Amino acid sequence: MIKILVVSDTHGMIEHAVEGIRKEGPFDRMIHLGDQVEDAIRLKSWLGIEHLDVCAGNCDYPSEGVSEKVITIDGVTIFMTHGHKYGVKYTMDRLFYRAEEAGAKIALYGHTHQRRMVEEKGITMFNPGSLSLPRDWKMKRKSFGTILIEDGRFHMEYKYLK
Repeated sequence: MIKILVVSDTHGMIEHAVEGIRKEGPFDRMIHLGDQVEDAIRLKSWLGIEHLDVCAGNCDYPSEGVSEKVITIDGVTIFMTHGHKYGVKYTMDRLFYRAEEAGAKIALYGHTHQRRMVEEKGITMFNPGSLSLPRDWKMKRKSFGTILIEDGRFHMEYKYLK
């Protein structure tokens, strides 16, 4: 089984999150979906995570990484992006079609700072929320996501910081 940490929109404020994340580990991989991708390198080191995938967000310098990426882990294809180039604040359509085009079962995105998980036609679109500046309507809790993958199957959940 492969356990993946998914974070987004850290905006330079991660020190408070390390212990809460560590309690959910250990993690085999980490995915950072942008807005302060340099935080990903520090988190990777502090948490002892071996493999890191990042996508640059609208608050990152263009030189800090690609804006989208497709990876396959144990038979599960994942499309990842920050989301700002797909208009995710207004609609999930463009994100869905890009993930479908990539052959992905999972589409990971950030940008809105709002937790969200929607399944449509075999594609699960997942936003882990924000570790630093949550904008959920009802429950403004700092959050991250986890993905467990084994033999082509996956399970995703939100985790919350206290």
